[in-house]
This record gives sequence, C-alpha cells and structure tokens, in this order.
Amino acid sequence: MKTQDRYLEYFGLRYNPFPIAPDTKYFFCSRWIDQIVTELVHCIEAKKGFMVLVGEVGLGKTTIGKKVLGVLERKGIHTSWVFNTRCQGPDLLREIIADFGLQIQGDDYSGLLKGLNEFLLERGRKGENCALLIDDAQNLDVESLEMVRMLSSLETDTEKLLQIILIGQPELLEKLNAPELRQLKSRIVIQKQVRPLSRNELMKYIIFKLTCAGNTGSLSVTRVALNYIHRVTKGNLRKVNILMDRCLYAGFMMGTTTIGYRVAKLAWKDLEASRKKRFKPYWALASIALLLLGAGFLHFSGKDTGSIAGNLEAGVELSPGDPFAKSVMEFLQAYGLKEYASQFLSALKNNELEPITKKIQKAEGLELIALENLPAFVRNRFGVLSYSIEPNHKSRYFLFWRPELQLKHFYFGYRGTEVTRLQKLLASLDYYRDDIDGIVGPNLMRAVVRFQDDMGLEVNGYPDSTTIFLLNTLKELARHGESKARQKTAG
Repeated sequence: MKTQDRYLEYFGLRYNPFPIAPDTKYFFCSRWIDQIVTELVHCIEAKKGFMVLVGEVGLGKTTIGKKVLGVLERKGIHTSWVFNTRCQGPDLLREIIADFGLQIQGDDYSGLLKGLNEFLLERGRKGENCALLIDDAQNLDVESLEMVRMLSSLETDTEKLLQIILIGQPELLEKLNAPELRQLKSRIVIQKQVRPLSRNELMKYIIFKLTCAGNTGSLSVTRVALNYIHRVTKGNLRKVNILMDRCLYAGFMMGTTTIGYRVAKLAWKDLEASRKKRFKPYWALASIALLLLGAGFLHFSGKDTGSIAGNLEAGVELSPGDPFAKSVMEFLQAYGLKEYASQFLSALKNNELEPITKKIQKAEGLELIALENLPAFVRNRFGVLSYSIEPNHKSRYFLFWRPELQLKHFYFGYRGTEVTRLQKLLASLDYYRDDIDGIVGPNLMRAVVRFQDDMGLEVNGYPDSTTIFLLNTLKELARHGESKARQKTAG
C-alpha cells in the first residue's frame, strides 16, 4: 500500500482532502466566493461583455473560474476555456475556436475571425449566449490582448455576442493600464479581486474539506494549530493545501488523530527544509517516525410516455408519422404542455433547451429535470421522455415537476428558511442527523455530497434542481410507506 493510502486509511478518509490541483468536485464556497461566482455569472447572462478576475498565486482563481464555467455550461451557455496562454495572437484565436468545438477551414487570421463571428452571430440569432474564459491572462502580450478586445467588439445593435472573463495575477492589471490598451480597459464592466482566506474562513475550509473526505469527528484540528496555519500560510489556499497534507502525514507518523500546534509546526518546518533542498521531502518526518517506532510509540489504527429513442442529428420534425415526434407530443400533453411541442422538439434536435424550458417555467411554473440514469422510483411516478444522441447513443431522461424548494445561495455559514427545509428533507431520508438550524455547515454539505453520490449524480456539493427533485420524490415515497424504493441504479 502506498504511503499516502496508508495515512488516508489511518484517518478514515476516502481521498486526499487537500489536493494541489484545482478541486471543483468538492468546491468550498464562502460568502465572498459565492458573491464572485454569482456576479460573474449574472454579468455573462446579462451579456455585459468584458470582465476581469485577478488575484495572487495560489488564491484559487482557476478553481473559481472552473466553477463559473460549470455553472455556465449547466445553463446551456456555449463556453470556451483557454488555459494555454503561451499561445499568442493567431494561435490564441485557434485555441479559442477549437474549444468552442468549431472546425474552420483555412489558417489565415481574417478567415478565422470571420468564422468565429459567423458562429457567434448564429448563436445570437437563436437567442443563445457565448462566453470565453482565459486563464493566466497576465501572460498575454499586447497584440493578443488587443485581439481579445476586438473579440469583445463583436456585437449586434443591442447586445454583445461574446462575453469574456480574463483571469490572471495582479500583473494583468498593470498590463491593462498601458496606454496602448486603454480601449480594452474602458470595456471592463466588472473587476473582481480574489483575496486570501480569513482565519474564520480557514477554519470552515478545513472542516469542510475533511468532512467531505469522510471525517466523522475522529480527526480534529486544534484552534492553536489553525491560528498557526493561518499565520504561516497567510490564508493562501495553495499553501494551506500543501501544509494540511503534510500535517496529515505528520499526524500519521506520530500516531495521533489530533492536528495540534506541534504537528503543524513540524509539518511547516519539514516543508521549509524541503524547499531549501537541505532534505528530501518528508525526510524530517520520516526520521521522527523511525525514532518513535524504535521507542514503541508508533501505531496504526407516472408511466413512461416517451420510451422511444430519437436520433436527433437526423433532424426530427413534428409530424404524425414520426414515432419520436409523437412520443414528444404525448410526453408534453401529459403535463398540459402540448402547445410547446414544436418548439420543444426543435430545441431537442439542436440540443438547445434552455430558452424553451425557461419559457415554460415562467409561464407554467414547471421545471425540466434531466437525468443521466432513471431510477425505478422516478420511472414509476412520472411521465418520462428518453432520447439518445449520436454517436454514443447514451440516453438521457426528461420529465417536468413543480419545484417546491429552490436555493439561490448555498455557501458555508449562509442562513435561510430554505436551508431549514433542505435540512428537514435530508433528515427525513436519514442523510442529515445534525441540528435543524437553517445554517449551511459541514455536516449539511456532506449530507448533500452523500446523497448525490448515492443517486449517481454529479457530486458537486450543491443542491441543484435535480438533487432537490430526487430528495423531494424520495420523501414523498417514504411518506407513503415506500421508502424501500430508493435505489442508486437506473431501473
């Protein structure tokens, strides 16, 4: 067994809670991070144009950017994420085009720009939105930044065709202050600064990460250790992750499940020593472990109305002779939405459901739920439309429901009546066993993660509409004495 596996097993953790790479699966959302994500997403949805997100190295800019990217994609917004800013000028443009999934013939700059503009115009005519996120944007030269400005100039008479977020270190702001880039700077509608974690946020961050990884309270971090960790890392997320990982290793070597001041200080000294190349990584900790081992101190402890799959790339039309079109009609009719059949079928065909589903929700109060897997308890209670898309023929399942609970905010420490209702929902299914206090805490976040994992959903720790739908459906089943119907796999 690898050393890392051994020390994670020792603490009862399922995975390393403090990875160096950006972790969007178990995303810690503090109040200020929630504000940044919410504001950036709002500006993109409102087609404001140009945004900038800056912060020092290691503060989590990339993680926040990827979180924004995930939210945009779930909302049906076309996105391009560029992280290789070694590419400049025309090469950068090719990277942008490729990440939009476009294949534009030719290599000349004007032809590439024309092809991208045609793509954006076509999206705009359909009422859709496109966003470009460029990471490490401080590496772009003046020519490339000027090209980005030109992209932000692509617009119709009423709105921007491409919304852009530049993500970078503070040097990016220095570049934008250059006289030759004054036109670009004037287009910035929002500029957000990522800051380090406060001492209180650090405590919440560590608790959240450990809880999501499986800690049930046996592993603890003392307040004195937290103060020390905050002092030496200055709240820098990357440094916190590196140090906390080393703290876990030190605790394992010392045979303790309490990360106290001595453990944290030893871990930090070991890091400093390895940085100065006086020792190999973990040398000091391994030496102490050998001493402890020699002394004997070290130890290890509705009915399915749409079961016909449709080939959407073939261009299905709403006609009586088309089996899938008929299935769509019956599916919508079951929900009283027959009048939307033509628009809904067209949206399915083009994989652009957001406009029509928003229209239905606003007019009828019904929300569309899309599932990768179809549990039997859903299939038996709802009219479901299934379809597959070439080339992989993987089916997705659609249904409508009238949402009884919606959460606009869900970050550590947030308080609200909707949080109380979520806690009660999870408690009714034995996922949440803490106080019903209406406050988002580590146990509530962990309960959401466990539920999503059990249901085969994307484990993002956020109670989105699909998570709430499944929770509510299972509660209704339990209320009617059908709690045994819960299951993970599709029926």
